[in-house]
Amino acid sequence: MVENFVDIPDDFCCPITGDLMEDPVVAADGHSYERESITAWFQRKKTSPLTGLALKSTVLLDNHSLKAIINKFKENIPKIQLENQIKIDLLEAINMREAFLEDHLKKEKEQLGNLANLYGEEKEKNLSLERKLATYLKQIKNQSDIIDTLNKDAEDLVRKRWRNKVTLWRVGEVSWP
Repeated sequence: MVENFVDIPDDFCCPITGDLMEDPVVAADGHSYERESITAWFQRKKTSPLTGLALKSTVLLDNHSLKAIINKFKENIPKIQLENQIKIDLLEAINMREAFLEDHLKKEKEQLGNLANLYGEEKEKNLSLERKLATYLKQIKNQSDIIDTLNKDAEDLVRKRWRNKVTLWRVGEVSWP
């Protein structure tokens, strides 16, 4: 009942039963016990439950100060239980949050890995396209150079023909002896 979520100091517990004392008394050995427990003990034995030594007296004295301290402790038990429950709930909430964050972080890492893979694939595609483009540009330049050469050759051919015609025409003007 009372002990749920509460650590009870050892001095508040009967050394015979281990339970929280309600009616603490002091025996001749100087130790405190629960009245009912030590009375039952003395009906069987006349020794100290803690030391095992024989006692000269079985007279029990009320331990008023310990009883007052125990009663004050018992009054605070609901507050202590609430504080302990809050701590437990807080730890559970923290653990749940950590689990959520770990899961979320794992998913984020996976997504980043996927993005990195996609980026790498796209980069490779771009490099491949750039290589193809460079090849095509070289081919176009070569074709352009060929066209320029052909145009130049055609112009040279046309010039030679015109020269030949002009020469022939002039030759035709010149009289022969």
